[in-house]
Amino acid sequence: MSALKTELRAAAIHEVGVKLEDALESARADEFRSEGGINALLRVSKRIEALVEHVNHDVDEEKYDLETAKLIKSYLARAAVIVDATTKEEADARLRTQGARMGYKRAVEMTHAMHQAETRKFVSQVSEPSPQSDVTPNGHVHLSIKEQRLAEDTATLLSEEGLADGTDAG
Repeated sequence: MSALKTELRAAAIHEVGVKLEDALESARADEFRSEGGINALLRVSKRIEALVEHVNHDVDEEKYDLETAKLIKSYLARAAVIVDATTKEEADARLRTQGARMGYKRAVEMTHAMHQAETRKFVSQVSEPSPQSDVTPNGHVHLSIKEQRLAEDTATLLSEEGLADGTDAG
């Protein structure tokens, strides 16, 4: 495969990786929102329970008759059921977002590894003399101007990503 094709593959993989990282961040935000929703709903559930106790206390102090207290408690029980159902729905949503986040995380790791492999392959292709290059008797290679610029651009790119020594930056 030519160096240009390898470079294009690396660029395409990089773009896919950037989009996957954006999706990963979005999934993380969704997960945090779900967690916050669950915590809020659990607090609401506890407050409804406290209201039931408050109604019992008011009945003991004869602020309400028994029929009114039964009505209030029935509505509070309905509210508790709704809050519990919503809490379960939010817990399911959190599990879905956790699964999505883990999937995106793995996809980002895979694209990063693929990008690093393509970048290394590109560097090796650029550093190897091309069959059309002139080789002097003492072993020096005369690169075309295009090949020289490509090698310089690659060296700059690698030094920015910390790959000049062949190690991964991540």
